[in-house]
Amino acid sequence: MDLWHRWRMPRKRRPSKSKQPPYYRQRFLCSAGEWRFCRKLEEAVGDRFVVMMQVSVAALIRVPPEEWKRWGGPVAPMRFDFVLVERGSSFAAAAVELDDKTHRLPERIERDRFLEDACERAGVPLIRFKIARRYDVKKIHKTVTTAVAKGHRRSNARLDQPDANSTPANLSRTSTRTRSITDDQSS
Repeated sequence: MDLWHRWRMPRKRRPSKSKQPPYYRQRFLCSAGEWRFCRKLEEAVGDRFVVMMQVSVAALIRVPPEEWKRWGGPVAPMRFDFVLVERGSSFAAAAVELDDKTHRLPERIERDRFLEDACERAGVPLIRFKIARRYDVKKIHKTVTTAVAKGHRRSNARLDQPDANSTPANLSRTSTRTRSITDDQSS
């Protein structure tokens, strides 16, 4: 069953036994491995981009209101590991996913395919890195620079097209490939 159909299935929920909402603080936004990568990502692109963590996919990928029930629901709970935002603006230049061993699970593979398709259709460059013990800052910089340059060319072409609603879902599809890198070299 695909992600969209699984999202639409009713969920069985147990009634809460708590008289008060059971909220508690999440201490960290990411895992130790994600934090290690984040520091190297900031080192690689920090002069040009601000690295933001755990950004909602729906903040970057818009769905027209009349299509939200069918297409917006599946992206609403999803988060990008990182988003690169141009310094001095709020322009999200690219999304970054850090793939660990959980990305080899069938449901994660399905989620990743869904996310890649959504990003491609919306014109959001999605850059994938494999988790590693050490990262080469120069390779990260090169990978990001290449993906963002391709994404800017594509975004500019799409922005020139007439669009009454200015929603990415109404824009034409063009091919954008995701980037992936495995790097076990130290920087």
